[in-house]
Amino acid sequence: MASSPVETTTESDVISAAEETLDFDDDTLRAIAEVYKSEGNDEYRKKSFSNAIYFYTEGIKVNCKDKELEAKLYSNRATACFYLANYKDSLSDAKAAIDLQPCYTNAIVREK
Repeated sequence: MASSPVETTTESDVISAAEETLDFDDDTLRAIAEVYKSEGNDEYRKKSFSNAIYFYTEGIKVNCKDKELEAKLYSNRATACFYLANYKDSLSDAKAAIDLQPCYTNAIVREK
């Protein structure tokens, strides 16, 4: 009996996309996060707050080393969450933005 030219793989040989990490330099990571921020801003302008939150979240997941950009992503996501009446997440993201950039005070929603 002839052997099959196709090799079989076991489940342990398969690496999921989440487990696979790619090595990008800081400039590339920043550029990717900027694209997500821009896409999120476009969705925000259309008042598609759920879609905006998705893009801001993806930008945060990029984990670039630019703390100001990361703070903006958290701040923008906080604002989108606020408009969806998701106040707990909004406050949490605003705090994360301020923790990253203490002078980034536009992330705070103040009551008059």
